[in-house]
Amino acid sequence: MKYLFFYVASAFFCVLPVSAQFFTITADTTRHRYKIIGTVDSNRIDTDDNTRDSVALSPGNTDCNDSLSYQKENDSALPPETEHEMVVEPNVSILDMRDRMLQKLLLDRLEVCLPLDYLRVNSSYGYRTDPVYHCSRFHDGIDLQCRYEKVYSMLPAVVKAVRHGNRGYGNHVVLEHGGIECLYGHLSTILVREGDVIPAGTVVAVSGNTGKSTGPHLHLQIRVNGKSIDPKPFVDALKRYIARLQERIRNVECEMLR
Repeated sequence: MKYLFFYVASAFFCVLPVSAQFFTITADTTRHRYKIIGTVDSNRIDTDDNTRDSVALSPGNTDCNDSLSYQKENDSALPPETEHEMVVEPNVSILDMRDRMLQKLLLDRLEVCLPLDYLRVNSSYGYRTDPVYHCSRFHDGIDLQCRYEKVYSMLPAVVKAVRHGNRGYGNHVVLEHGGIECLYGHLSTILVREGDVIPAGTVVAVSGNTGKSTGPHLHLQIRVNGKSIDPKPFVDALKRYIARLQERIRNVECEMLR
């Protein structure tokens, strides 16, 4: 007889769903609703000694006066003044964590952008032979190769200045990124207005050949505390940061597809 009981018990446990140890890698959207028994008085909740199926929220606490009990919703109804609803959510699954990680990475990616779709420096920052005056002059930015292409805001910005003209930088726009100012010069068309608050990646202009220029290109100048600095290290760092974000996004997407 005892062997028969052993076989029946073994068969019963073999057909039970084995899910607990894999709970963190399976989606579980079950929501369990309970009614809290008792009323709140300062930092204590007095429970009903006759509550059926009640469970202390502090496991291991044997002092019933300091524990909070709750009852399944389908149990006997309680007076309205003593009913409180609480929703118990399952633990966050790994899939949910990956989804949130992907969401954060995508939001981070939306906060940065390169000034052009393709980057190639034609003229560096510093002293050079001026292409118009043919003498040594200081170049306060870098010239990027482009022909009437879209120019993007690299970071969230406030449009500080919009200028049109046939001298110097020609048509140009100044964007303020916190303590950093960025100037785009020699533009053919400007698509923003002074005072605009724009996100990263906004098309602010179309490059051109206005002002003191010998051919279509984009003049990029960065100023900190009113003084120009070499934009190339800034743009290079931005490019590396974007590449790392894109790689992490691809890795998370691959993990989610497994």
